[in-house]
Amino acid sequence: MQQYKDLPAMTINTTILAFALTLTGAAGFYCPPRCHCKSSLRQVECHNLNSTQVPHCDNTTLILILNDIWISSLRNDSFAGLSQLENLTLSSNTLSHAEKEAFEPLENILSIDLKGKMLYLDNLEPAFCHVSKTIQRLCLNRYKGRKTAEFQTPRSSLLRCLNGSDITELDLSYNSLHTLPDSFFSGLTKLQNLILRDNHIAFRKETFVGLNNLRLLDLRNNHLSQIPNFGNVTYPFCPNLLELHLAYNDISSLNSADFISLKYLQRLDIGWNLLTKFPNNMFEYMPELQFAFLQHQRNLKEIQDLAFASASLFHLDISINNFQFKDANSDVFSHAPHLQELYMSDNHLDKIDDAALEKLFRNLTKLRKLIISQTRLTHLPPKLFETKPFLRELQLGSNQLSSLDPVVFQSLFSLQMLYLENNLIRTIYESSLPPFVWKNLTKISLAENLFSCTCDNFWFRTWMDTTQTTIVALHQRNSYRCYEPKELAKSPFLDWHPSKAQCTPLPAWVIASAIGVSIMLFLALVTVVSHRYRWYIRYWCFTLRSRYKRLEPFENNGTFVFDAFVSYNCHDRHWVIQRLLPKLEYDAGFKLCLHDRDFIVGHDIVDNIVDALEVSRKTILVLSNNFAQSQWCQLEMTMAQHKLFDENKDILVLILLEDIKPENLSNRLTLLLRKQTYIEWPREEEGQDLFWERVKAALQKPYGHGTL
Repeated sequence: MQQYKDLPAMTINTTILAFALTLTGAAGFYCPPRCHCKSSLRQVECHNLNSTQVPHCDNTTLILILNDIWISSLRNDSFAGLSQLENLTLSSNTLSHAEKEAFEPLENILSIDLKGKMLYLDNLEPAFCHVSKTIQRLCLNRYKGRKTAEFQTPRSSLLRCLNGSDITELDLSYNSLHTLPDSFFSGLTKLQNLILRDNHIAFRKETFVGLNNLRLLDLRNNHLSQIPNFGNVTYPFCPNLLELHLAYNDISSLNSADFISLKYLQRLDIGWNLLTKFPNNMFEYMPELQFAFLQHQRNLKEIQDLAFASASLFHLDISINNFQFKDANSDVFSHAPHLQELYMSDNHLDKIDDAALEKLFRNLTKLRKLIISQTRLTHLPPKLFETKPFLRELQLGSNQLSSLDPVVFQSLFSLQMLYLENNLIRTIYESSLPPFVWKNLTKISLAENLFSCTCDNFWFRTWMDTTQTTIVALHQRNSYRCYEPKELAKSPFLDWHPSKAQCTPLPAWVIASAIGVSIMLFLALVTVVSHRYRWYIRYWCFTLRSRYKRLEPFENNGTFVFDAFVSYNCHDRHWVIQRLLPKLEYDAGFKLCLHDRDFIVGHDIVDNIVDALEVSRKTILVLSNNFAQSQWCQLEMTMAQHKLFDENKDILVLILLEDIKPENLSNRLTLLLRKQTYIEWPREEEGQDLFWERVKAALQKPYGHGTL
């Protein structure tokens, strides 16, 4: 039996007796009609019986549950024969009173739970005097949510007959109690749990006197405007109280002295009140306090630096306070070094700078759980969690985070649960969190983010399919959706299946090789084009260079310096000097431009060629095999042709000195000879006079000349 020493006595007794009855055989256990029974537990459970009496039950019944029956009164014989009954639960819409000896047959009763719409406590007082002293739990409630407009003020003698009993728990919730007499509970010396929630009690100064063994006191939703009186250091009313529930009241202020007699208190719930300030040292007289619930203070305006000072505090809940943290609040947690769980969602952290925010949590080195959801965070400072090696759960949901920086999480070696739902996150990379965080995570929530269904999320989408980590709300409709690109907007994220080939970047060597090959092909193409069109290119380059090189552009206004520029190969110079020059210049009066005579010494050859073409009315090409094989002659021919195209004038005079061999004919020269009329030099002397007449006619009459 040593292993059961810490269990409530009624649980031990019920367990042992049920086990013993099971061994002796439960086959003969009687179950009333329209009821459900568990013979192994000796339990009878009846619902919605259209009866005004307690059904007849087996006399070995241990547990009797009667819900929604129509019993208005408990008679003296209602429980006749149920001497072994330990647990009685009875709820009735009409139950209003009990006869004096109604509970007397219940010699071994441990728990009585009565609920009724018309239940009045004073009507039960006579019956309490015949309740067995074995009673440990007594619950007397009206139905939750059905409080009448009439308040009850029970007589001071209501519980007197229970004095000296073993009762450890008393529940008087939902009874519309208004006033309780002084020392009302003082005779219940073994009382440990007192539940008075959802009444309207105006506690007197000594209501709780004598509750030396009380461990839990529940005063929720009683319209309290101040903390009740629990005595003082010298005369504490509840010296061993461990839990105090004061939530859902109208308390607007508190002081550390309100709890001066509660030195063993471990759990304080004062949430959902009207506190305007968390004052310094409010836990000063509660050296054992571990849990403090201060959430939802609608009027909270101030948190003083030492408000949460406590060497014992383990859990603190200040959520839903809409409190605006500022730089001046950066020390409020500095004096709670053993805090392990901090709930502060639905407050505002957007007006505190990064340094102050980092300082706010810096001293919480033992923190295991941090909830800062819905705090308007737009980013996480780099050192926000640097002193949190033991943090296991981090909730950052419903903020405005758009990205994750692995530096922020680099100290979270114990992180197992991460909540990031309802933020503005578009992409999750493998590098968004340190590798050890991905490895340690057992649960992650990323629902309701603005996911990009592009290759940026390829790693994350693949990870979702392969991870053993629990992804919260993964298969809930609309929890994970695409928000871009436009064609996938609002489609389920899980329906997007990117391929590795589509999203895996090419290796660097492939990219480098492709670039190298492209450059080589480009250079080869440039080389081929340059060679094929080298004369065009050279002509235009040198024409532009020549034009830009001049300080002023040349303007001839229709008057040229030369009648013709003569383009010939040096091997044909003898023919030009001995034959062409005398006939055209000396005899006919034409002024010719010759390389040897008229080019400006010291100028670039191409510049001279361009200048000669510009200041000459015509260009004579002296064609021969030597001419066809000369690059300079080819350049002069090309330049002359382009001038022909540009000015749309017949400026070329072609003289063919000899038949040109096919191997010497370029495409350009071949095309020129096919399309342009040329004058062929006759070897016979008889034809030469006609030749010169044709040349002169091609040059036309000489112009007035200027000087080069």
